[in-house]
Amino acid sequence: MIRYSVLRGKVVDHRREDDDPQSPHFTIFVEADGRRIRCPVNVRSTDKSEVWFKFVEDLRHPVVDELRLMDEGIVRDPERRLRLDFIREPLFDRLTMRQLPFTGPLPQDDLQDRIAVFAEQARVNREADLFVFGEVFGGGGGQGVHDIHMNQGNNQQHRSSDGVFQDGALIFRFPSTGWLGFFTAFNSQVWATDNDGHRLQGFAEGPLARFDEPAPDAGRAEPMAEVAIVAALLNPDGPDQGKETVTLMNFTTREVRLAGWKLLDRQDKAESLQGRMLDAGGSLIVRLRGDGAQLSNNGGSIRLVDASGAVVDSVTYSKSDAVSGRLMRF
Repeated sequence: MIRYSVLRGKVVDHRREDDDPQSPHFTIFVEADGRRIRCPVNVRSTDKSEVWFKFVEDLRHPVVDELRLMDEGIVRDPERRLRLDFIREPLFDRLTMRQLPFTGPLPQDDLQDRIAVFAEQARVNREADLFVFGEVFGGGGGQGVHDIHMNQGNNQQHRSSDGVFQDGALIFRFPSTGWLGFFTAFNSQVWATDNDGHRLQGFAEGPLARFDEPAPDAGRAEPMAEVAIVAALLNPDGPDQGKETVTLMNFTTREVRLAGWKLLDRQDKAESLQGRMLDAGGSLIVRLRGDGAQLSNNGGSIRLVDASGAVVDSVTYSKSDAVSGRLMRF
């Protein structure tokens, strides 16, 4: 695991790195509490493969509401509400991630060009804020934040850095256009991980890997069931207890037995699905009892895990999504 931290500050400078083909970084310099903090962002892997990235404009996620309340400076080992996990509380669709070279001769033809657009906007607009998620490094008060990328599902070489709810990212807040997130991952990482963030065996590497297909070369004979959370009644009319629902959909042509499966909320409270079954192509409405998983009206997440503990699907919602008496579709 890493020494996870979150930084809030103002962008004062940024710098490209084009002459290091081994491990180049785009560095953003952030001022917070009178200190200048260096934040290097990997724009190429040490194995010389391009990193996978995703920009998300108008970012909506429970963490956004928490960031509004955060003071300037660095929060070390933050509470769960200020932590990111790309798998358990997704901020984007991993299948839409893409790659670009770290450097190129033309405008907007490489990853550093793309990051620079928003870093420069934040630099010239003193009302803008940057939130950096990663690991603090350096002496005393902390001279930098790095590991600003996915930090789980690593190969053996980087396995010691694995953990859950410790993924790195950049999140910009612009007064006029709102929240924008920048997220990266390496091609060598696996997007199916256990409760320690270690890769599960039998799943292919990279964000575009399909888990609904067998991966015998990776040692897994059966695919992960393609079951999704498609809707939820987050805020029923009247008292919530015993009225909240989560709707599951089976997108396969075979029945799926849910023995050992669970629904988990953001506090890891569980609703057992023992004895339930999804028909081929069928749906299931799960009414939450009220003493297990609960759907907070202030924003949260819902995770569907199978008997092995693997995350089959996960969704997030914000406070504004929890409209009374209205079904939320994911």
